Amino acid sequence: METILASLAAKSRRERQINTADNDEATPFVIRLEDFDGASPPVVSGQFARIADRNHPPEATDDGLKRLTLADGSGLGYPAAFAYHPELKTIALEHSRDTLGIARVLMYLNMAAGLGKLVGKPVANEPAWDRYKKGKPRKLTLTLATPQFDAVEGEVNGVLSTTSKLNEIFDAPVITIEVSMGHRKGSLNEGMVTKVLNYFTEGVGKKADVRSLRATVKPDDGSQSDSLDFLNELLVSKGSLELDGDPTGDYAVRKAFVLSELRKHTPYIRRMYGAGA
Repeated sequence: METILASLAAKSRRERQINTADNDEATPFVIRLEDFDGASPPVVSGQFARIADRNHPPEATDDGLKRLTLADGSGLGYPAAFAYHPELKTIALEHSRDTLGIARVLMYLNMAAGLGKLVGKPVANEPAWDRYKKGKPRKLTLTLATPQFDAVEGEVNGVLSTTSKLNEIFDAPVITIEVSMGHRKGSLNEGMVTKVLNYFTEGVGKKADVRSLRATVKPDDGSQSDSLDFLNELLVSKGSLELDGDPTGDYAVRKAFVLSELRKHTPYIRRMYGAGA
């Protein structure tokens, strides 16, 4: 990713613009790399911008709403700051209703590079593990696409063998396994559930095409059962930033925030996913 970003940064801003809209989207969805700083190792940073050159909202004045006037070739810019850690292959991306999601950013970078190799997986929220440890597991749900695994050591091999065998018998591209206590009291084998979760979040299985990985836990304090999604419990940082509308100053504030948050969570990401995750 860092190579693609550096290559884009060498071009003019106009040359960086790519319409990422597909055939089903009537309105163009233009993205460009707005700024890039590759001189802050081990992290590179910058901002993307969504360029809206049509369907502009009107300008609100004291005399009412008026047509928004922009120079020819210009549009509204919706920036999103980012920080990327090349070693950990982890990106922190500013997100709001008007900016960009990671799927659109990866689409833009793949189109810019003429390849489709960049794919993203969410970083599980650390509190998901903390909440898991507060009780006993009662249900585990695992969905895998085209499950084919080499033999691994230990009890997890039994689960992998089962999914591969079901895939072979039914010739099914997606296999879902649900193990549950149902209406019976008690809990699942906690050690085994933990091994499966670890395998697909920290171990070799993190590279598999896992569509769902959920555990339902009954807290030890007797409170209501907690359903944990280990794929979509995203690591999200929230903050209130003082912005005054100056593009340069606001960018510095937003970039500082994503850099700070990525650095803060780097030890956890390294521990959970390792280098080259």
